Amino acid sequence: MNLTIGQRISTRGEDFIITNSNANYDGSWLLEAEGISELVKGKRFTFDSNIDSDIKPIDPNHTKLIADNDSGYRKTKLFLETQIRNAAVFSEKITIATKAAINPAEYQLTPTLKALQLPRPRLLIADGVGLGKTIEVGIFLSELIKRGKGKRIMVLAPKSILAQFQQELWHRFAIPLVRLDSEGIARIKSQLPSNKNPFEYYDKTIISIDTLKNNAKFRHYIEKSRWDAVVIDECHTVANDKSQRGDLAQLITTKCESLILTSATPHNGRKENFANLINMIEPTAIPKSGEYDKSHVEPYYVRRFKNDITDEAVRANFQERKIVRSSAKLGFSETDFLQYQQELKFNALNALKNGKPKEDFLFSVGIFKAFMSSPKAALESIQRRIEKLMQQNQRMNLHLKI
Repeated sequence: MNLTIGQRISTRGEDFIITNSNANYDGSWLLEAEGISELVKGKRFTFDSNIDSDIKPIDPNHTKLIADNDSGYRKTKLFLETQIRNAAVFSEKITIATKAAINPAEYQLTPTLKALQLPRPRLLIADGVGLGKTIEVGIFLSELIKRGKGKRIMVLAPKSILAQFQQELWHRFAIPLVRLDSEGIARIKSQLPSNKNPFEYYDKTIISIDTLKNNAKFRHYIEKSRWDAVVIDECHTVANDKSQRGDLAQLITTKCESLILTSATPHNGRKENFANLINMIEPTAIPKSGEYDKSHVEPYYVRRFKNDITDEAVRANFQERKIVRSSAKLGFSETDFLQYQQELKFNALNALKNGKPKEDFLFSVGIFKAFMSSPKAALESIQRRIEKLMQQNQRMNLHLKI
């Protein structure tokens, strides 16, 4: 039996195409193959002909031709359309994204065109709020898929916008992202052998980076995974490489060929943090000295604001923001709470000067933010703080007794 790359085989009741073959010393074969029948389509396998003795080459001479009796040759047309859609193209122009469910604007094509000019399509999209960064991501991913470079995709986004991001890419670009969380990953693991990687179960996923950052087991799986493309939305949250989010993002960006970072506020005033984002895209962009200017990072980002858009048809959709000042009197309970919060803050600041931990100061700022959201949110923050302190006291008392 002679088996060569590109040949189709049948084994275990499914059909595969050989991607690599090695002859063993005993005359058997070690085959790397990709599934082409429905159950295993797109999955990769390795077969040893000593173990899989039912491997059979598929002989084209035995192909059975079935007449298409549908009205208007519907099945034939669907087959031809599928072949055309799945055929990879190689072009520096937009080939498929303009057919999405969008009103294409010229400026939204620029990030993808710029990324395709790079040796590796990796870019920071830093457009202002309201210019459609999600649409620009969809255009980029559509073009990668059309070029055969977007089979495995992972999107990392804040938990609050996962559903919105997922719906946008599906409704407008027909890109199906499977939403994962801790429970979803645990469910996948329960269906897989213990040595299998749950991140390879689905090809296209969307997940919150906060789901991954605290779990050492997830990191172990990520280290053994690779993606064709990774998207990190609101990337300013991972700019600090000393944080858990930043450290995880640094790892993930080494596990992919294509990368898109998005943020309307990519620069927080610290050159080091912005350099971290650029280093995720291209590690050689920033000089070793750490000193860089616009010329060093220019090829790796796009940043436009509404005033930069010259297309009148697009500008007509931008509404001018009207700021209306509204004043309200605080009630007695609200005034008492804010006075209490300010006392906590100043006491914590004084404690900081004496070398005490900054946890109390962070709590005072946290409940102020929660109160500005709603009194209920502030109450929940205080209750969580009380529970945490009670648990610490219990552990301390237990330690003293021991």
